[in-house]
Amino acid sequence: MARDANASLAVAVMLLVAVWGLRYAWARCTGQPVRPWVMRFDPRHGFDRFRAAGQPAEPSVADVAGVRARGD
Repeated sequence: MARDANASLAVAVMLLVAVWGLRYAWARCTGQPVRPWVMRFDPRHGFDRFRAAGQPAEPSVADVAGVRARGD
């Protein structure tokens, strides 16, 4: 059973290497720069987004001008 898992992992890695090699070769043939595969993920971004959703929005300049125009 462990052999099957190792074999499937090896096939997946070889497939990834083949795709990366084709991508690299295509970029070189077309003269484009080879960009790395990068996942830009910041775990703090998710927390900041939900924390900001719970806070009331600050008034904008238009809101403040509207209040002054009405005389409130």
